[in-house]
Amino acid sequence: MTTLQSNRCVCIDTETTGTDPKTAKVCGLGIVRHSPEKGFQRGAVLVNPGEPIPKEASKVHGITDDMVTAVPSIMSLKDKIQESIDWADVVLMYNAPYDRTVLENARIPMPPLDEIADPMVARMMHKPVMPAKLGDVCRDYGIELTGAHNAGQDAQATLEVAFAMEKAGHIRDDIELYLAQQHTHRSMLEVDFEKWGYHVRIDWRTGHRLLGFGKHRGTDLEKPLPPEIASYLRWCVTTIGANMTDATRNLFRQLAGGPPEHTDMF
Repeated sequence: MTTLQSNRCVCIDTETTGTDPKTAKVCGLGIVRHSPEKGFQRGAVLVNPGEPIPKEASKVHGITDDMVTAVPSIMSLKDKIQESIDWADVVLMYNAPYDRTVLENARIPMPPLDEIADPMVARMMHKPVMPAKLGDVCRDYGIELTGAHNAGQDAQATLEVAFAMEKAGHIRDDIELYLAQQHTHRSMLEVDFEKWGYHVRIDWRTGHRLLGFGKHRGTDLEKPLPPEIASYLRWCVTTIGANMTDATRNLFRQLAGGPPEHTDMF
C-alpha cells in the first residue's frame, strides 16, 4: 500500500482578498512539505496582491495593505511553488477548487483537480451534516490549529487532518484508490448540491436524506418526523423557501403535510 505518510506530501494554502476564486488575489501563501525522513517543513510568506485588500478580508486573516507593500508578488514565487509540486508524490489542498482556481488565475501552473488530495471531500462524505471548515475538522480529530487563516498553519493542519483520516479509515490507505474514490465522491456531492442545495445532505452509507442546516441539523428525513420537526420544515418553507431549490422546497412541503408546489410551465 502507498499511504500518504509513506510518501512525500506537500500542501499549498492561500490567504486571499476575497471569497470568489475567479477574482480573488493571493496575499498570503503557505507551503508545507512532509516526508518520512524529515517530517514537517513549513514555509509561509506574505504576498503583494497588486490591489487593495478589502477590510472584510483583513478581518478574516489579519493581512493588511501596509503589510504587503514591500513583499513579492505571487509570480515571483512561481518557481518555488513549482519546485515543491515537482518534489512531492502527493499534492494536497483543503477545498482544492478554491485555492487551485486562485493560483491558476495568477498564472501559477497547478496539477489537475483530480490529482490533488482534498480532505474536505472526505469530510463531507463521512460526516455530511457536520461543519466542514478546517478548524471544525481539526477539533474532531484532536488536531491543534492555533492560527486559523494563517496559510502556513492551515497547510500543516490539512496534512495532519489527512493523516488522521487515513489512520481512522476515513480515506483509503492507498493513494491511487483514494484519489479515484475522491473523484467519484466529488461528482456525487456536486450532483447532490445542484438538486438540494445545502438544506439537504445525503448520507451515502444509508442513502437517507438528512436535514443539512439549522437547529435540527442531521434529522433523518426518511424516518417518521415528530410534530415539532414537521412544524419547523413548514416554517422554513414559509420564511426561506425562496432560497431553496425546487426539490428541497417540495420535499419540505410534503414532509410538513402539504402538497408539492405546482406551477404552470410558462
